[in-house]
Amino acid sequence: MGLDSYVRRVVYVRDRDVVAQIAAAIDVPADSMDDFGSATVRMPFLYWRKDWAFHQWFADHAYDGQDLETDAEFGIDLLQNFHDDLYTALTYPDTEDQLFDPTYWSDEGTAPDRFANRRETLAIVADELKRVRALEADKTRPHYYALYEYHGSW
Repeated sequence: MGLDSYVRRVVYVRDRDVVAQIAAAIDVPADSMDDFGSATVRMPFLYWRKDWAFHQWFADHAYDGQDLETDAEFGIDLLQNFHDDLYTALTYPDTEDQLFDPTYWSDEGTAPDRFANRRETLAIVADELKRVRALEADKTRPHYYALYEYHGSW
């Protein structure tokens, strides 16, 4: 056993036709949508195995330092903060202990490719931020917003 951490995209679909297509694709009655004809779809975005530094970062920022007993929803601003802290820690190693719990940041015993994974995570989050910012700027989608959900289990 060990820590598994997930960040999922939480997408609220407000188009009745699209919701009906989703319902049909997963063999769920279309009348199970809410009164507004919307549905919530959770899609995988990030996954880490035994990265306690990331887990603690989300505990500190998405849960206000509390132990993580439930999923925590957060917006694009917190994802931007995570990106910025990760970029800074990877670019300027002398800052890592200020941004990520030093107890866990350099513990590579359980994952020898941890820093490669962190660089890959940085690239994935950077791409997501670009994608979301472009959607937010698109005036043909005036109600678009990004929401995410962190879940850690061990």
